Amino acid sequence: WTAAYDVYAGAVTLVELEPQSALQHPDSVDRNNEPTEIESQQVRDLVGGRLSLSAPSDLTARLSGYLGSLHHSNSTETFLVLGGSLQYRGEKLWLSAELFRSQEIDDEVTTSAYATVAWAFTEHLQAAVQYEWARTTFPGSPDSALLRHDGLGLGLAWWVNPSLVFKACWHQIEGNRFAFPEGATPNAM
Repeated sequence: WTAAYDVYAGAVTLVELEPQSALQHPDSVDRNNEPTEIESQQVRDLVGGRLSLSAPSDLTARLSGYLGSLHHSNSTETFLVLGGSLQYRGEKLWLSAELFRSQEIDDEVTTSAYATVAWAFTEHLQAAVQYEWARTTFPGSPDSALLRHDGLGLGLAWWVNPSLVFKACWHQIEGNRFAFPEGATPNAM
């Protein structure tokens, strides 16, 4: 068995694209109808940590989280992120799963998860299936495709060696939490 931990403090800059802002703050939508842009926000006074536990059976479990202050131009709010993951790497079977939740206290909450199962048919050929799920909510949030993501992916990988792999994949996505037309405006969404 192996246990490891990380402890960290300081600040982090979050780069985010939030097309749902038109739903969350309809009165503050840019009336010039400018395209939605990437925003940077800084989380300060951050403290966090991660604990990892690895078993001899190639199973690894991790818990992590951090807490800090999200600074806006005229206000500050508490920002909390918690998550966990499991990973198994056998000779042929690979399993991975993660669940994370971020919360701007009294405002937006995002919960996201994924699970992957992969099987190696030979030392070179591997197939995988992955399911992704995400939801964003805020006080008074409507049922909107901009607040959800459900994805199913199928993939094939050809491992030339442990450091080089060629992959092909197909994805079916429901919801627009992470994707929307280039140049889309909050008013149009």
